[in-house]
Amino acid sequence: MVALEQGKRAPDFTLPSDDGKKTFALKGLLDGKGVVLAFFKTECPTCQLEFPFVERMAKALAGTGVHVVGIGQNPGKEIGSFRKALGVTFPVATDLAPHSVSAAYGLTVVPTLFLLDPKGTIRRTEVGFSKENLEGFLRDACALAGTKSPGLFLPSDEVPPMQPG
Repeated sequence: MVALEQGKRAPDFTLPSDDGKKTFALKGLLDGKGVVLAFFKTECPTCQLEFPFVERMAKALAGTGVHVVGIGQNPGKEIGSFRKALGVTFPVATDLAPHSVSAAYGLTVVPTLFLLDPKGTIRRTEVGFSKENLEGFLRDACALAGTKSPGLFLPSDEVPPMQPG
């Protein structure tokens, strides 16, 4: 099974937050200009590499109407430790075993990112870590928001150009 591709309708879901204090429903998230869904697993090295840059993406999109939400495949306590270690401040939901939301989105590996337009249509899917693809993903998210991309990577970032999920 391959992650859902551009042009497909994103499956609806309702998931609890990692701290259990609220729920996230896709219908509610689509009240703005779009949504970035970032699926991950805390023990995944590629997720650990990518998520500080997803945090930068979330900060670049703050206030634009494009929401960034993580969807973790671990219990909330593990996600909390992951967030603290990597400085992740954007909201995170939990998709616990049997990972029904991840399965509905066709995930076979993490990290996987989806960019959804306000109608819930998938505009872009990214699997694994690629500097070039993440830059393009942010450009597309900013275009959806009607803003210019500030760029994602700094010259001082020492990361590989790509790493599979």
